[in-house]
Amino acid sequence: MYTTVSRNLVARTVRPFPDLPQYRGDHRFDLFLPPSYLFGHTLGDGEFATVRLAYNLRTETYVAIKCFKPRSGQYMMLDEQIMRELMATKGLTHQHIVRTYEAILYGNRIFMVMEYCPYGDLRKYINKTGALAEVAARRFFGQLCLGVQKMHNLDLVHRDLKLENILIDANFKLKIGDLGCARRQMDKQLHTVTGSYAYGAPELVRGDHYNGKKADMWSLGIILYAMVVGKLPYTDKGRLKKMLKDRMKIPEFPLTLSVQCCQILSGLLSYDPHNRLSLDEIIRHPWMEVGVETEL
Repeated sequence: MYTTVSRNLVARTVRPFPDLPQYRGDHRFDLFLPPSYLFGHTLGDGEFATVRLAYNLRTETYVAIKCFKPRSGQYMMLDEQIMRELMATKGLTHQHIVRTYEAILYGNRIFMVMEYCPYGDLRKYINKTGALAEVAARRFFGQLCLGVQKMHNLDLVHRDLKLENILIDANFKLKIGDLGCARRQMDKQLHTVTGSYAYGAPELVRGDHYNGKKADMWSLGIILYAMVVGKLPYTDKGRLKKMLKDRMKIPEFPLTLSVQCCQILSGLLSYDPHNRLSLDEIIRHPWMEVGVETEL
């Protein structure tokens, strides 16, 4: 699973790689990761890992490298999380899912080499542009549904679908990323509380046993609402009982939204998972007739 690199290949300073016009700013590549990667600036930082831009000297292409924090006394727990993400992404190839190329074990660090999406995440995009017109939201949402459909067809559930985990590639298409919370779900119900409360389905937030595919559908409803309204419908702050009570009510929709769009949102944000729309029902919905691309 890992490409293991000898510790005697110490990270060293290398000649800065010349900046390309489409990537503005100071992108000095001053750190070398064997066997062939030059590190650039930080793209994002989280609790367990930092994502950095990198340049592959062999393929002469940009990639994103997820640099997991150094392993300590609790490294077994971190290793399990990394292995779950690697297993989830192994062989998972789809035009709307971020591709993982390889994992490198170097000293006490693990590095995951992934596809680079230069336009950042969907949260930053919506914060910059505001609410999207329905035609634009339909196009993005259709791409997102196709990516989730690929995962669900493999009995793989994401469980952490949110704006920050949806990236925009060089062709301005959406890619689902960060499969650290993904699990294989066959017939058994899941019970682990994971992901963000702002996007989490009520049954997941309550700590009940839940169907991961139905929980993903709720998260899709939150994302679509954010696309067409420009903000999240529910907060992740306050007491648990208050958060669950808020989710029992369908959020208010702007009068500018079409009836069909409101129907999809209401069907996805159903408190009862049994009444929640399925992916097939969404894709066949009249609102989705334009904008859903054919899967490659």
